[in-house]
Amino acid sequence: MLCTSCTPLRVNGLSSAVIDNDFQDDVKHMALKYMTLVRTEPEMRIAYKILSSMLLLHQVSTIKVQHNDAPVVKVSNEQVENINAKFTDL
Repeated sequence: MLCTSCTPLRVNGLSSAVIDNDFQDDVKHMALKYMTLVRTEPEMRIAYKILSSMLLLHQVSTIKVQHNDAPVVKVSNEQVENINAKFTDL
């Protein structure tokens, strides 16, 4: 908005154009680089990413195991047709 109102450049939609994963990663890297409170090395960021991914995968796998232990309910085509007939207004 500042660029289009203060300069003759017609760059409407610039903010939409730079929303991609690579650009966001570069902005985050720059913020980490110049942050005075925390200094992290790339190895630590990689380790954090691996550990957080492991935790996420563990949670997803645990949920799948719990659902696989649930009893399987068999439904016939006739039962499905009866249910569909009851809810024709949807």
